[in-house]
Amino acid sequence: MTDKDNLEQIIARQKRQIATLRAENDMLKKKAILSANNDKEFFALRDLIALMPGNIFWKDKEGKLLGCNNHLAKILSLTSPDEIIGKHTIDLVGAELAEQIDKIDKEIMASMEATSIEEVGFNEKHEPATYLSYKIPLRDRNGEVIGLLGTSLDITEHKRMEQELKIAKEKAEASNRAKSQFLAVVNHELRTPLTGILGLVNFLKQGNLSKADQLTSLEDLEHCAQNLLSLVNDVLDFSRLEAGKYVLNTHTSINLNTLINEALSITAALAKNKGLELTARLDQQPSLQIQTDPHVLRQILINIINNAIKFTEKGQIAIEVRILKRTARKAKLAIAVHDTGPGIPADKLELIFEPFRQLEDAYTRQSSRSGTGLGLAIVKRLAGLLNMTINVISEPGKGSTFTLIGEFEVPRGDSLITALHKKSMAYRAKHPDLPSTALSSLPKQKLKVLLIEDDKIVQRIHEKMLVDLGCEVEISAHGHDGLQALNNHDIIFVDIGLPDITGFEVIRTIRQHQDKEKRTLPIVALTGYTGEEEKSACLTAGANEIANKPISHGSLKEILHRYTKPTW
Repeated sequence: MTDKDNLEQIIARQKRQIATLRAENDMLKKKAILSANNDKEFFALRDLIALMPGNIFWKDKEGKLLGCNNHLAKILSLTSPDEIIGKHTIDLVGAELAEQIDKIDKEIMASMEATSIEEVGFNEKHEPATYLSYKIPLRDRNGEVIGLLGTSLDITEHKRMEQELKIAKEKAEASNRAKSQFLAVVNHELRTPLTGILGLVNFLKQGNLSKADQLTSLEDLEHCAQNLLSLVNDVLDFSRLEAGKYVLNTHTSINLNTLINEALSITAALAKNKGLELTARLDQQPSLQIQTDPHVLRQILINIINNAIKFTEKGQIAIEVRILKRTARKAKLAIAVHDTGPGIPADKLELIFEPFRQLEDAYTRQSSRSGTGLGLAIVKRLAGLLNMTINVISEPGKGSTFTLIGEFEVPRGDSLITALHKKSMAYRAKHPDLPSTALSSLPKQKLKVLLIEDDKIVQRIHEKMLVDLGCEVEISAHGHDGLQALNNHDIIFVDIGLPDITGFEVIRTIRQHQDKEKRTLPIVALTGYTGEEEKSACLTAGANEIANKPISHGSLKEILHRYTKPTW
């Protein structure tokens, strides 16, 4: 082999070495690039995990933690996620909670399947929290389980809302059941007095009843009508309260004892019919002038007393007033109604103020306890309008006490009543049939009354009552006719719902065309509308007073004496 051949071989070998070195260099460059890329991916992945919401962690098969995200580190009070490396669950949470977590994690690794579960723990404020966790076993290249990866989200608020929704759903279902029961009760309560009214009218039309039977039938007829009216009033009052259309007049100054006495007088007949004693424990309390809506407070007391009478078969109902706190301008009062009825079971106390609820089944309750189940619901809402609270204390077999508590403005110059007057009030509450001094006699001279009313039956009823009270009555069925008939009358009664023009227009026209010296002519608006808007419209038009239909003989008598100033 020549030198030339040797040289060529050497050159060829060197070229191969150079090519190999270049290939290795290219490989090293590629590896460097891949390594750099891997580092970038690692750091990107690490940063991504660190900033992800919720909790993220991973551990080895022995339970040693290998990493977590920032959020979990913060919950565990760690300054950095790196602090978790090498720790066990028990190093970070209580022993009992750690045991639960490790047990679940071991079961998931053993199952070799991803699992979603709810777990308990704590949040950043170390308050109890509920987490929805998703955990999956970590595997090596051979598929062997080498650890566990877990993520979890705090669902405490979601669970709270879920529970509230469940409770709301249960309440709605209970309310729907109660409303269905209420409709059944109303259906029964409407048909019962209507059946009585129609049956009694049929008996009376036959004309073969004795005077005693006629009187009994008329009393029963009145009782049926009163029950029907009470039912209608409850439904209408509750609907107005629910619609937020109950308008108050809380700036009226009233004598509290007088108002309580009025409530007792109104309910006394019902108590007397059941042989119950109705008393007022007011002897040791001064009579207080307060500012409130007398109509609403009176209605609250009447509803509570009527409810006590309804459920009490023997014994007494007593009303008691206590002054809890008194200043020059305010008085905090407690008005309690005690009864000796059957009492209310402790688990039923919260239900009695709910609408449409009755503690007795509609088909098994006693006839003396009929009603809509709205009475106490109305009481609670009315009390709320007056910024009063109501609570009940009851002992089965011994009775119940309903207590109203509220703070009232006290007008300047309020005075204390004398002991004699207090005893007189208590005596009158026990003897409601005793006539009032102010109403014990009728005016000596007949009053000229103009009645503007289109309903023939109502005309007859009101005319008969007015004539019995010593009045001379002129009737007009239309508004225009009434305006034409007006002539030196002492008082006018005007129905609001007239066929030609409204009662509001009649009242306004009278006020606009009256001589100045005659502007004191009393005008009483008669209405079947019980809304405060209608009442306000009547007063704005110029009416002195509003009387709701049906008006009783006693109420009519009081109106006449209030506005005609008779001499006796």
